[in-house]
Amino acid sequence: MSNENELVVQTTEVIESVENLDIVDIDSLNIANGIILSIDKLKKKIIDYWSNPIKSAFDNHKSLVALRNEMLNPIEIRRKILKTKISVFLTEENRKTKELQAKINKENKEKEENMKEYVPPLVLSTTIGKTLKSGNGTMTQRKDIIVTITDEIEILKQVVSGVLPISVVEVNIMQLKKHIRLLRITSMSGCNIEETIETTHKSFNEYNEY
Repeated sequence: MSNENELVVQTTEVIESVENLDIVDIDSLNIANGIILSIDKLKKKIIDYWSNPIKSAFDNHKSLVALRNEMLNPIEIRRKILKTKISVFLTEENRKTKELQAKINKENKEKEENMKEYVPPLVLSTTIGKTLKSGNGTMTQRKDIIVTITDEIEILKQVVSGVLPISVVEVNIMQLKKHIRLLRITSMSGCNIEETIETTHKSFNEYNEY
C-alpha cells in the first residue's frame, strides 16, 4: 500500500504530465488516454489511503460528540426546568396582580355607586309640648325624626296624588332653564317659557372719556 509521500509524488507527476501534453496527433491522443487511466488508478489509491483515517476520525468525532452531549444534557435539562419554574412564577404573579387590580376596581366602583346613591337625611323637628321645671328655670324636651329619601320619584307621586303638599318640593330655576335651553323646549306644561332679548347700550361719551 502506498504511503502519503508516494501519493504526493505521483500526483505531482500527473499534474505535470497533463500540463505539458498537447494533443496534436494519434500518438499524443494515446498518451492522454494512458494518463487518464493512471489518474483513475491514482484516485483509487488516494481514496483507499484516506478511508481508514477518515473512518477513524468519524468514529472519533461521534465519540467526542457523545462525550460532549453527556456533559451538556444534564445542564440543558436543568435549564429547561428552571425556565419552567420562572414561567410558572411569572404567570402566578400576573394572576395575583390582575386579581388585586380587579378587586381594587370593584371597591372603587362600589364606592362611586354608594356616593351617587347617598341622599343626606331630611331632619324634621317636632316639639312635644312638655316643659319641665327645674330649680334654675324650665327645660323643654324635643323629639326629632330622621327621614331618608330613597326614591325621589315616589315622593313626587305622593305630592301629585295630594298626600304631600307641594311645599315639600323645591324647583331649581337655574337647572330648569339650563335643561330647557339644552333641549330647545319652547313650551311645556307647568311653566311659561318666554324668550327675552337683553340690550346693552353705551353712549359715545363713555368711550370719549378714555
